[in-house]
Amino acid sequence: MKKLFVCFIVVGFLLPIIAKADDSLTVGVKATIQSVFDVTLVAIYDYSSSGSGNVTPSSDDTVDFGTRTPGTYTVGSTSGTYALDVLVQNNTGNTYYLKIKGTGDFQSGANTLALSNLKWALDGDPGSQTWTDFTTSYAQVGTGGNEETHYYLDYRLVIPWSATAASNYKTETRILLTTTP
Repeated sequence: MKKLFVCFIVVGFLLPIIAKADDSLTVGVKATIQSVFDVTLVAIYDYSSSGSGNVTPSSDDTVDFGTRTPGTYTVGSTSGTYALDVLVQNNTGNTYYLKIKGTGDFQSGANTLALSNLKWALDGDPGSQTWTDFTTSYAQVGTGGNEETHYYLDYRLVIPWSATAASNYKTETRILLTTTP
C-alpha cells in the first residue's frame, strides 16, 4: 500500500511538468471608419469697440459691425481673436480646398456699398496679415489632406466717407469646402 501511495505522489508532481507553459486566445477587433468631409462654423463674433480684439460673441450667424461712422473696423484686431472659427474635417484621402466669397454688394434699400469694402485675412499678427478683398468669386483660404483643422478668419470693413448714411447694410459671405482646386 505504501508503494501505491508513492505512485500517486509521483504522478501528482509530473502533471505540472508536462502541462502547457502558456495558452492564448485570439479576439478580433473591427471598426468601419465613416467618411467625413465637412466644414462647420464653430464660432462667429461681432465687432465690439470695447472688447479685446474688437470682438464679442455673435447672437446669430452674422458678423455685425453695428452702427459705425466712416472708418476702418476689424473683427479680430489682435492675434488670437477672430470673426470666424471654421472647422474642416476630412478623412477621404483627397486634398481639400477651403474657399470663401461674397454674394454681392452691401444693400440697404436703394443704397449700396461695394463688396470690396469687406476684407478677410487668416488670423495672425495684425501688422503682418494679408488682407484680401471679398469678391463674388471664390478665393482659396487653405488646403490640406486627411486632418481636422481650424481656420480662424478676421473680417475688416472699410466705410468710406462717400457711403450714403442708411440703416442695415447687408451682404453675405459663403464658405466652400471642395476637392476641386
